[in-house]
Amino acid sequence: YSLTPAKLLRRESTMAFDDKDRTYFCSELVAKALKHLELLREDCPSTEYVPGSFGESHRVTLMNGYSYGPEMRIIFPSRERSKTH
Repeated sequence: YSLTPAKLLRRESTMAFDDKDRTYFCSELVAKALKHLELLREDCPSTEYVPGSFGESHRVTLMNGYSYGPEMRIIFPSRERSKTH
């Protein structure tokens, strides 16, 4: 999974959506999923979204009257700590 300048400049996917060898950058996958659910506009390539696109400071507008809930912070326990509990 990588984000490269070529991926950022690409306007269309070079692989099929359901290709088993296809990889996605994290925000690209989120954008693809939202497009599949018809919640994100189709005219903007999924490769143009970055992780911050979905954060509270730069929240992408969803379609069809949907909106995001509040941003939540998730803290995962460290391996050392989880071994003692």
